[in-house]
Amino acid sequence: MPKQAYPRWLKLLIVAMLVPIGWCTYVALAGDMDLTYAVTDEGVQIKHGGALVIIPPENKTITFGEITEVQLLEKIPKMRKSFGKDGFGAWVGDFNSEQYGPVKAYIRNTKWSAVLIKTEKSTYVITPENAADFADQVLARLTGDKFKWHEVASCHFALCRAVSSDLADFSDANRFDYLIKLCF
Repeated sequence: MPKQAYPRWLKLLIVAMLVPIGWCTYVALAGDMDLTYAVTDEGVQIKHGGALVIIPPENKTITFGEITEVQLLEKIPKMRKSFGKDGFGAWVGDFNSEQYGPVKAYIRNTKWSAVLIKTEKSTYVITPENAADFADQVLARLTGDKFKWHEVASCHFALCRAVSSDLADFSDANRFDYLIKLCF
């Protein structure tokens, strides 16, 4: 069978189509969508600019009254995408986690520590640049305390190993008070 020669205009059309398709794919996978987080007077505000036509821009506030739990995570939990964007660095959308169930993820960098925020209806995973300080700010607003709770927890685990025999006689409440006194 003889080799077919394509007309030059067809080759140019194909190349002209590949450039915008490649650019759109790169933006969809590599862009961080201008994802930002803030602790406001009302609650935790999450904003992003969207991803092309896949995900519309969003400005969401999780009010302090809705929040039931805040956790600092060393890394993001293992999740599978249900709907949204899971590119090279940023993940935004609905995901499923074996550990936490359905999760709304607003992840700017998959390598950073994460903050897990639970409400009655939803679970959110976010990755502010300094997750420990962000979690401290949220917990301080929720409890009115000025403690750095991640430091208390770290101190708690370290001291439990170091003085576990000394703490055997304390109840859980007294043990926590004792550990806070040792930490501060």
